[in-house]
Order: sequence, then C-alpha cells, then structure tokens
Amino acid sequence: MNFDGAIFAFDLTLFTELSTAAGSTFAFFTKRTNTMFLSSFNALK
Repeated sequence: MNFDGAIFAFDLTLFTELSTAAGSTFAFFTKRTNTMFLSSFNALK
C-alpha cells in the first residue's frame, strides 16, 4: 500500500496543531496586547 498521501496529511495536521499550540502559549504568557505587532500582519495582505 502507498501511504504517501496519508503521511503528508498527517504532517500538515501536526504542523497546524503545533502552530496553534505555539500561538496560544505566546498569547497566554504575554502581559498586554501589542497592537503594532498585530497590525504588521495586516499590512502583509
């Protein structure tokens, strides 16, 4: 059997879960919201 597609999907899922965990940890431990940091991502659109 060829599991290349399943492994790729699992890797993408793992990457998104780790990204979400990193972002939520960052948001939990920051003291206040840095609006300049957030607005810089809006400028990338």
